[in-house]
Amino acid sequence: MTVLIATAMLAWISVLFWLVNLPNPIEGFITSSRLANWCEIGAIAIFSLWCFIWLPFCRHEAQEKAHAEEKRGLKEKIQTLSNTKKNEEKAAFLKKSVKEIMANQLANLESRISEIANMDWRKYTDNLDKGEDTKTNELLDKISSFLKEFVSPDSAILFRSKTGVKYTQVVGQNFYQERLKYATTLDHLNHFAGQLKEIIKNH
Repeated sequence: MTVLIATAMLAWISVLFWLVNLPNPIEGFITSSRLANWCEIGAIAIFSLWCFIWLPFCRHEAQEKAHAEEKRGLKEKIQTLSNTKKNEEKAAFLKKSVKEIMANQLANLESRISEIANMDWRKYTDNLDKGEDTKTNELLDKISSFLKEFVSPDSAILFRSKTGVKYTQVVGQNFYQERLKYATTLDHLNHFAGQLKEIIKNH
């Protein structure tokens, strides 16, 4: 490499001095003008040959670098697509799991409705804890909390909404409040179950 650089410098100096019509510096080292001319021609020839070899090498190096950049970009794109696919698969799995849990909660709610429906109002009233249906309320709260956390707050509100409930007509005065509470509880639960089905369907 040092020889090539020295040769290149010598060739450029020779050409420069020739252009400005100054004595060739090579002749200061070589007394024979003929030999000096041949040295000058040789230096220029070697420099030209070096350029001929070096420039294609530079182009090849640039092409290799561009190819490496392209390859790296392609790998990054593939990795991004792979991560996106994994995220989509994860989201799909989570969505499926949430839907399965909601289906189980609906089954539990329907089971509780059947359990209450198989009682008469007297037995249902006797099973209340200080006038409260603790078992049913805990089930409804559990479903609402799950919907709020894993589906959306709006779905939890929709689930417990009483808009559009079709109430059973209760007639007679005897034990009216007890019979009304029993019938209203079933009406609400059936309405909530229907809304939970819609939430599952739309999820």
